[in-house]
Amino acid sequence: MKNVDTPVHRLPEELLGEILTLSVIASWKETRGPVALSVCPRWRMVALSTPRVWSNISFLSPNHTQAEFKRAETWLARSGQSPLTIHVGHHVERAMELLVPFSARWISVVFLADPSRAPNLPMIKGELPLLESLKLINPGYDPTSTFKVFNTAPRLRHLTYFEYCNIHEVLVPWDKLASCTVTTFRSLADAISLLSNAPNLTDLTIHIQSHGVARHSPHPAIRHPRLASLHLHAPFHGAQFLNILELPSLRDLRIYPSFDTTWQPASVAALLSRSKCNLNRLLIHMGAASAHQLSQLLHMSPSLEHLTLEFDRGYRWFSALKILEPEHGLVPALRTLCLDFKGDFDFAELALMVEARWWGVYGYCSGSDISLKSVRARCYCDGPFLKVDPLSIERLKALHWEGLDIGFVVGQELRQEGEPFL
Repeated sequence: MKNVDTPVHRLPEELLGEILTLSVIASWKETRGPVALSVCPRWRMVALSTPRVWSNISFLSPNHTQAEFKRAETWLARSGQSPLTIHVGHHVERAMELLVPFSARWISVVFLADPSRAPNLPMIKGELPLLESLKLINPGYDPTSTFKVFNTAPRLRHLTYFEYCNIHEVLVPWDKLASCTVTTFRSLADAISLLSNAPNLTDLTIHIQSHGVARHSPHPAIRHPRLASLHLHAPFHGAQFLNILELPSLRDLRIYPSFDTTWQPASVAALLSRSKCNLNRLLIHMGAASAHQLSQLLHMSPSLEHLTLEFDRGYRWFSALKILEPEHGLVPALRTLCLDFKGDFDFAELALMVEARWWGVYGYCSGSDISLKSVRARCYCDGPFLKVDPLSIERLKALHWEGLDIGFVVGQELRQEGEPFL
């Protein structure tokens, strides 16, 4: 840094300020000064004169001292009129004493502790003109009183709510939300009500935990024209939820394991058939579904580029891998493939499929002719269930050196480029 002729020293101060702003990431640690302050005098000057460098305010240490609160006051002063990103996890009352006067500048807020513990919280109602993102990790025992404060935020578009949820308690402008994560809904009816009340949602992550609604309970069909991403955790009602949906804009569908996994491929195939969408990304747990059911599902997903398949212990996963070979003509645009195995695993079967996909039906392809770019396999087994074939490992390594990004997790350890596969 002492060489004044280096390119970084010739950057205009405005551009350097932008770079320093991007380098300051809101972390889950107590507020600390930017590293740029100690690089050189010029960087320190630019950092001190760039308000956005100081616009991430955190109260996340349980041991905040008086000096640390003073430091937060300094950051608020240096942030000028920049929009504020705030994380509050401890000392809620004291933190809100500092932050409430600046509520007109809040743009993103994360509460890891109950915000209703702050007696001055009601003062921000109607004073949140910039707020776009709200994340409540611990909304407390009376979430209704908390949401009453935020339901008038005119620009609120992103909501994350980590708690059992009754749709009538969450008083937010549902019709304006673009993305929503809720864990967990008390009933299937609440999940359905969310979609009905939020016509502008494009991204939804939803956990439906309750099993108190009978599977045969009738619900009207829902056509949601904008939803592009659906991540579903539904131990009991996954099929019932998917079977009432029509999602013509759906591009990203991820369905996580549940107690009943027999429904997944069939229900997803029916959803895609109704929706006539161009699915780009799919994560699905195979459960007891057959390779034929998977084939039918993938046949309806010709635009799929990213696929994750999860297999339970004892599943005949090699039959599912065979249908991914190019001779079947499925998912021709596939770029990334992730495979999760529990139980027995054989590298030879994996090598056969990956080689066939890499080389194509008619022999070796190269460059832009190869759509597959990345393969990840996670194998949660060891001992006699893990069949290590040195020849197959060498074949996979050869594909790696030809340009395929390939890696494995065995147990909990990732083996990638520059390391042995096992």
